[in-house]
Amino acid sequence: MFYGTAGAAYGSYQPFASIAGVSLSRTYSNTALAVGAGVEWMVAERWSTKLEALYLDTGNIGSGVTLPFVGTVYARARSTITRIGINYHF
Repeated sequence: MFYGTAGAAYGSYQPFASIAGVSLSRTYSNTALAVGAGVEWMVAERWSTKLEALYLDTGNIGSGVTLPFVGTVYARARSTITRIGINYHF
């Protein structure tokens, strides 16, 4: 069986930047778009296995961190997650 998935994810992260002895960081919490697809197949009467890929992207967050001589640096989290699994069906 092939399937697709879409939804939202929520997380916190803390980007960190340092230049010329000046260090800045901020903590961000945000939702992210999450989309994915996968395949699952039965390997026995009550057992199945699956392979799934999930992509999430927060986009640019907040007003960014301003560094001297550099300008504003924005935070963005992007991730691709690949999962394999085994399921037991009750």
